[in-house]
Amino acid sequence: MATVKFQLRRDTATNWSTVNPTLGPGEPAVETDTGKRKYGNGANAWNDLPYAVVDAEDIADSTTVGRAFLTLTNPGAIRFPRINADNSVSALDAAAFRAAIGAGTSSTNGTVTSVDASGGTTGLSFTGGSITGAGTLTLGGTLGIANGGTGATSAAAALSNLGGVATSRSISTGAGLVGGGNLTTDRTLSLATSGVTAGSYGSAIKVPTITVDAYGRVTIASENAIPVLASGTYTPTLTNVTNVSGSTAYQCRYTRIGDVVRVSGRVDVDPTAGGTVELGISLPIASNFTTIYQCSGVAASEVVPGQSAAFFADPTNDRARLIWNTSDTANRGMIFVFEYDVI
Repeated sequence: MATVKFQLRRDTATNWSTVNPTLGPGEPAVETDTGKRKYGNGANAWNDLPYAVVDAEDIADSTTVGRAFLTLTNPGAIRFPRINADNSVSALDAAAFRAAIGAGTSSTNGTVTSVDASGGTTGLSFTGGSITGAGTLTLGGTLGIANGGTGATSAAAALSNLGGVATSRSISTGAGLVGGGNLTTDRTLSLATSGVTAGSYGSAIKVPTITVDAYGRVTIASENAIPVLASGTYTPTLTNVTNVSGSTAYQCRYTRIGDVVRVSGRVDVDPTAGGTVELGISLPIASNFTTIYQCSGVAASEVVPGQSAAFFADPTNDRARLIWNTSDTANRGMIFVFEYDVI
């Protein structure tokens, strides 16, 4: 008997798509590289034709179980394969599958009958029971420090385990400090005031005096005036006060140390008659005299042995007073030196 061979039109998927032929009505064709098939309708080109659907019965050596497993036309009838103890395969519907795995028989919700939870190596444990509707898992034990916990069940123990400082400890203040206290709240340590007025001490004319204690604190601060040092020359203004017809001033020298001034020099005086003579001499540095004793000094005649004079302050005119007794009206050159207070 002669054998008749039927061959389907065939080509690769790329070639079919490129040529894009139109198959006749019912004409089958296959893609040799994918195994997919299309059937022509005499109208649509290849690219517009759908691929043929593979049925479970089309699978070679298919079984009832296999075909049931692949039945997808009705999602509610999806089958789940189960390998039995004798290595046979059964197809289970959704309800049977849930029952087989202990998930209940409801078509929408299963029931979890128990939950097992463990803290592993963290030191924690769980307690609870069967869950039928709503349940509770209770966390117990302590979480170890190595797992991010404190390893303790109380705040005090946790503080100790983590190396903290207990609130019962306190900070005491030493000398020169205020503040401190126990550690139940924030504490501030501050320097105690030393009694010294805040400010800058010392200047161009004053020297600061500072007292520092053993803790480096300034406990006393004061200032002392720097003695004023000055010197120079001047020609005084002369005032003929008593029994003087004429007088001549010469350049004099002066030196100041602090508030005391020393003046030396010469004047010529012409007495009017014998008796007391008074000459006023101006000061190189002004002063406000209040008594006659704030200026003192001596003078002597350069030609008359033993003839001398004295100096006093003039509070009214703030100048020096040169006074002596003369026995004639001859011109006298008086060499003098006097000191006075700068007031």
